[in-house]
Amino acid sequence: MEPAHIIAFRELDRLKEEKIWSQGLVKQYYTRLTEITRRYIERQYGIPAMESTTDEILHAFRKINLDDSLLDEMLKQLLELADLVKFAREDPLPVDNQTHLNNAYIFVQKTYPQFYRTEEKKEVADE
Repeated sequence: MEPAHIIAFRELDRLKEEKIWSQGLVKQYYTRLTEITRRYIERQYGIPAMESTTDEILHAFRKINLDDSLLDEMLKQLLELADLVKFAREDPLPVDNQTHLNNAYIFVQKTYPQFYRTEEKKEVADE
């Protein structure tokens, strides 16, 4: 099975190349962006993010992420704006669309090494 971060980066690359927000498909863009992020969180941390509310995801992630409040804030901003776009017809600026895509890349980049360090510690402890 491929690592969660490899899958997430590939899906983010595909979304970036399609630039669907520039075609007026902002709701679809945020739906896909959050699906990619939620699937990554599920695969990486075992949090049932696809079936959880934004608040539930943030609460569960904060229990795991004790070191980096910036990651919490990035995830919160992405999920909350996506909720507004999907359910309240919010229309973000084009710069916001690019910023949240970049933040999704940063979120994956900064969290997958944490997972590997945790896994390495488990393997050493198991030996």
